[in-house]
Amino acid sequence: MLLSSDIGNVTAPENVTDPYPLYARLRRHSPVHWSEDAHCWLVTRHEDVRRLLSDPGLRSRDKTAQVAAMEPVLRAAIEPVESWLNLWMAFSDPPVHTLLKSPLKQAFTPAAARADSAGLDRLARTLGAGLGPGRHDLLADFAVPFAVRATCSMLGVESAEEPRVLEWSAAVMGYLTSPGFRVAAGEGVTAALRPLRAYLTDELMPRRGSQVAGIMHDLWRTGELTLDQVTALFAQLLTGGIEPVSTAIAVAALGLFADPALVEAVRSGEVRPDAVVAEALRHDASFHFASRIAVHELEVDGHRIAAGAPVKLVIASANRDEAVFPDGERFDPRRPEGAGAALTFGRGIHHCLGRASAVVQIEAAVRALLERPVPPRPAGPGERLPSFGSTAFAAVPFLF
Repeated sequence: MLLSSDIGNVTAPENVTDPYPLYARLRRHSPVHWSEDAHCWLVTRHEDVRRLLSDPGLRSRDKTAQVAAMEPVLRAAIEPVESWLNLWMAFSDPPVHTLLKSPLKQAFTPAAARADSAGLDRLARTLGAGLGPGRHDLLADFAVPFAVRATCSMLGVESAEEPRVLEWSAAVMGYLTSPGFRVAAGEGVTAALRPLRAYLTDELMPRRGSQVAGIMHDLWRTGELTLDQVTALFAQLLTGGIEPVSTAIAVAALGLFADPALVEAVRSGEVRPDAVVAEALRHDASFHFASRIAVHELEVDGHRIAAGAPVKLVIASANRDEAVFPDGERFDPRRPEGAGAALTFGRGIHHCLGRASAVVQIEAAVRALLERPVPPRPAGPGERLPSFGSTAFAAVPFLF
């Protein structure tokens, strides 16, 4: 077993920017590992992560005890944010989780996702048509605009409102991807929540511009959900749509178009585009962790995890576990076992509500790129940003 001193600083810039070498070391030498600097248990093997995602001995992220122990200035900035985050589907347990998730299921069925396919294809082709010959940032010029418009349309956000909404989203994501608690990050979320609440009550929900907006409006007006709960729903659907979809498009494009033989295999039908998307989601999951708290003392691979201890189930590591995905570090849509065992969208009650919608969106973007007469090609590996617990790119240069 490796100690924290052997592993090094889990939150060091090099490990936060590219954590996969760290994950591989942990899987081999310390698959259930206490990290002093991240102050949590890291569980990295597929078998353990898969089982624990559905284990009732773990509950969702709840930092109430940590917040209570903070010094007053920090607590004043963080407490309102953490109380609001406890209302998110991803960070709550039944009965709150059920109350939030059940009404939205009708809007996120596979059939509902497929019903949007034609519009998504048009959007992807329109954005792709704007990429003339030369060098482009695939992320900024294609993947992010596509994910933003697709997600905002689903939520009922009009194009002119996107800059405001994205500003609020950035404040939330900045807080969630920070490895520690910072006064400025907490105050940024609190400042964003005030206008976001007003936007939802005064603009988005009353006009019922999408099925999701209509559902949220009815839940709020009937008193089934509070305004804070509705705001939490909206924020999770927004951040959970834009970031993972745009990242997965970039990962799929980097993996696919770096290999001309693979491009031809997809174009000829030998390899299906959906296999490329599934492999991208396995190979580099946008969100790396499922954060949990031990309800009672647990034993995992011989390690005793105390009640109340924070645990991060490292999905991104599990998705590359050699025991399930031989040569798991390699991007390979042809892998015979496929990517069906990937845990990117979670498992159990906390499986991702928007899974079908995300997959349909990413497939539309990949199809649009494949339809170009001359396939684009990467002009570099993609410039990664340090982002604790997520995959984030500063730029993804491509030649068109």
